[in-house]
Amino acid sequence: MSREYLPVRVVQPNSDFLHKNSGGGSKPKWFIEENEYSSHQAYLVDEIDDIEIELSTCFTNYPDVPSVIKASLHFDALAKSHRPKSIFNEETCPIIGVDSFGELLLSTTKQGLDSLKLRIKESSTEKQRANVTSVVDIKIFDSADKLQGLDVHELKSRASRDGELYLKVILFNYQDDTINGVVENKFTQLLQSQNTNVDKIVDLKNLSIWRIIGKDMDVIEELCQNPSVKTVSYFPSFEVVTQKSLQEKIFQIDYPTPENGVEYPKVGVIDSGISKDHPTLNPWIIERTNYDPDVYQNNFHGSFVAGLVCMGSHLNGDEICPDAEMIKIVDVQILPDPLKQKITEDELILRLLDSIPTLSQRHQLRIWNMSLSLSVSIKDEKFSSLGSFLDVFQEKNNIILTLPSGNYEHPNQREWPPQDNIGNDDRLQVPADSVRAITVGAIACKENNDSIVKKNQPASYSCKGPGPSYIVKPELIHYSGNVGLNGGTLHFLNQGIRSFDENGCIAEDVGTSFACPLVARTLAILDHKLDSSTSNNLIKALAIHYSQIPDEVKIHNDILPYVGFGVPTSINNILNCTESSITLVFEQEIYEGHSLKYPFVWPESLRDENGKCRGDVKMTLVAGVPLDSNFGSEYIRANITASLGAKTFDKKKNEYKFTSKLKENPKLEAGLYEDELIKNGYKWKPIKKYEGNFRGIKTDEWKIRVSMLLRDGISLDVAPLKFALIFTLSDPKGLTPVYDEVVRGLENENVITNPLKLRSDIQQRINN
Repeated sequence: MSREYLPVRVVQPNSDFLHKNSGGGSKPKWFIEENEYSSHQAYLVDEIDDIEIELSTCFTNYPDVPSVIKASLHFDALAKSHRPKSIFNEETCPIIGVDSFGELLLSTTKQGLDSLKLRIKESSTEKQRANVTSVVDIKIFDSADKLQGLDVHELKSRASRDGELYLKVILFNYQDDTINGVVENKFTQLLQSQNTNVDKIVDLKNLSIWRIIGKDMDVIEELCQNPSVKTVSYFPSFEVVTQKSLQEKIFQIDYPTPENGVEYPKVGVIDSGISKDHPTLNPWIIERTNYDPDVYQNNFHGSFVAGLVCMGSHLNGDEICPDAEMIKIVDVQILPDPLKQKITEDELILRLLDSIPTLSQRHQLRIWNMSLSLSVSIKDEKFSSLGSFLDVFQEKNNIILTLPSGNYEHPNQREWPPQDNIGNDDRLQVPADSVRAITVGAIACKENNDSIVKKNQPASYSCKGPGPSYIVKPELIHYSGNVGLNGGTLHFLNQGIRSFDENGCIAEDVGTSFACPLVARTLAILDHKLDSSTSNNLIKALAIHYSQIPDEVKIHNDILPYVGFGVPTSINNILNCTESSITLVFEQEIYEGHSLKYPFVWPESLRDENGKCRGDVKMTLVAGVPLDSNFGSEYIRANITASLGAKTFDKKKNEYKFTSKLKENPKLEAGLYEDELIKNGYKWKPIKKYEGNFRGIKTDEWKIRVSMLLRDGISLDVAPLKFALIFTLSDPKGLTPVYDEVVRGLENENVITNPLKLRSDIQQRINN
């Protein structure tokens, strides 16, 4: 086609697209046989009797603080519609959160337990009786739950620092401001009376983290006995590996320097710092913040990361890094030299709170790269407190973090396809479970005869997903070095990714830390080229929508945990359409109890003589869903979905209906249980990508629908949720005028589209 650079188009929001959902509801479902009901009822009452005995001392010692118990639900009763709220409510023991899958946290008092026992004994309505059958058992939330698998001696060892115990404590949120206030006051007063240091280091929306400094194990036992304490753990330490392989002693000679009067994209680099006399990177640094004296710094890792951020294409070529734009840097030195000093999670949090909000505002800086992780694997069902902190932190400061998936450090490096004996040892590392961040895995940038994997395959050290609750992590991958095995020794000579060391020499290295800044580059260039009003959702969606999975990866079936949605393409490909394709952006607020329905017109050039439609379709959805760490495995509180539907005739019902033609997973069938939809589908996942190759669909009417489902226990009232949906239709042969036909067809349906808004100076250059 003649026109190769046509703009992505944005569908103008219209209230006509918003539709109120029809009422639902179904008969209460039983989860045991009717003849088992009486014995099950008696079993639950006996459990409550046992709980009353176990908690009697707690009720006496803490009369103003509710205790917490947990109710486990039947495997098939996880869906919102089955939640047993007719027996667990304000009159008995209200639900205040969720722990693991199907475990409800209940606030309880002596009176509440008596009322609950009576409610179960005398359940009379069909709904109450069905709710009783949904509960498998009821237990106290005990010390083992609070210690999360550690024993007190192991916790003491890990929490020891400078002769004292530094403990990370999270209290229950009772979903009542008055009770929470009383609980916090009692908690601090008690510990202070025992000369224990108490400090709330994080006090953000739905997340508070306390640092308790004590002298001996008595403080651990005291915390475990306190009914208001949800978890007692420690603050892990961070460090970076400073191994390097020098290739060439080349200093700043041919590398670009900033031009006067030119505004460049920018990225904040949170790392070990860039050396103050770096010959190549210094001109590109906007501002520095340092937290450790020079003598306690090792600037190799920070300089290497910053080099890739600033000029990744110049260092590694456009095949590895397709965009040649230079990037300016805000340098935040947070990580000390690991051989001299370590930084713990609490110190990291305090440094982030101290620096990032101010720097983000001062420099209108949205994209931050933080190439660090703990040697702690994420959990299947619960999000880490650090990941949760980073989520709230990003939302509050309107920033996007890029984080590495983590490095699998083991002599038995993973091959491709993976060998069976790896198991889950190569699982994502904290804080790669941050929902609002973009987590990045690594693929090999080169290969030699002794390389463990081939070029474009997942690097042998790149940690895999999924994230907690099966969310897609990593979302993206990018290039880093390969690892070779020679004579039983691992090495990366002549197969690492290239950047600068702390002295300005060219070095090579490996690690997901160095794939991460290449994704930060893509996000920063998008942020720079698009209008300043562009949402974080849309920036993420654009990067993900056009990402591609290399062909070399596809020899393995279950690739999503290793590569996510793929490698980002060039900015030019992201921001432009061809005449034979069109990309539409939908950004409109969606309200509780409503869905959005957008008319779509299939181009005539992609219909055959019988009116059957063909074409390649791709959709990407990024939703700004609410998050709440009080709800454990149900941390993600809303599910937004998108579908492309065709109006077809249902012969069985003798009626027309819209049927979704673009499925998230062809293997999923209607009627699956909640856990299968979560594990194998996109349910409760904030980022979704759909693709389809359409052939022979006959319909005269298409619609793009966006719908929303809320978790139990959350109500938006009149507050909407925001999302970004990107839709692309293309002619596989690249021959037909898809772009013009779709724009005209939408206009005829009163769907107005405008070119994606770029910054005015960039738009002017394009027009010229």
